[in-house]
Amino acid sequence: MQMRSYQYLGRRAAYYGARMTVDSLKKGGDYDEVADSNVLFFLAEDQFHHRPDDFHVCYALRQVDFGAEAMPQLRDQMQLHFFEIPKAVKKLRAGCFDESNPTLGHWLGFFNSPSDPLIKEACMTNPALKAAMESLEAISADKEAREIARLREKAQHHWASEIHGARQEGIAEGEAKGKAEGKAEGKAEGKAEGKAEGKAEGKAEGKVDTTLANLRAMLISPATRDLANEVIAGILGVDVNLVAAERHNRDAKISG
Repeated sequence: MQMRSYQYLGRRAAYYGARMTVDSLKKGGDYDEVADSNVLFFLAEDQFHHRPDDFHVCYALRQVDFGAEAMPQLRDQMQLHFFEIPKAVKKLRAGCFDESNPTLGHWLGFFNSPSDPLIKEACMTNPALKAAMESLEAISADKEAREIARLREKAQHHWASEIHGARQEGIAEGEAKGKAEGKAEGKAEGKAEGKAEGKAEGKAEGKVDTTLANLRAMLISPATRDLANEVIAGILGVDVNLVAAERHNRDAKISG
């Protein structure tokens, strides 16, 4: 599930597919043991605005010359799928989802909002979807899982706020500089420079501050402090060495 940071999305997907392909072949194995790779990205925001009616984008290996197809088996060797959840949910609610595969729409709707009445109704006829709903309810009832989910949601809200603030500050700084110079080109350059600098600095500083705050909160919370460093790093999307260093600092303060 891709919540943010869509930069280099295509290259990231290709990298993941290549890694999956490489990892499927064990040391000393034959090439016929290489498995097909399918990379799925579920996007929380629409990215392909020039395709307003298509929520599913798929790329695969293909032959680019005009001759007869030589190796058709390569078509399925690696596929990269991108699902835009907001578009899918809009089609589902409008009742115009592809009737040949309604299950896909229900799953994407589940990712968007499990409590949606449409999804609850779909659970009555879809055992797999119902099992996922029951698992989610069980996780929600678990104190530790709730704390982890709360911290992740908090981090997402902080991230969005910092990005918005940095953007607004950058725009204001750029406009002020442009007006001071009194020239049209100065205003344009100042606005662009201020926006870029404010956005970059605010984004970097805000992300670091927010990440550290959430990391330190997890290291002192009874519900999450005993989680392995790798688990915490995965939740927050940080380097495991940073988690280890902050845990060491925490332990040093406690023992001191």
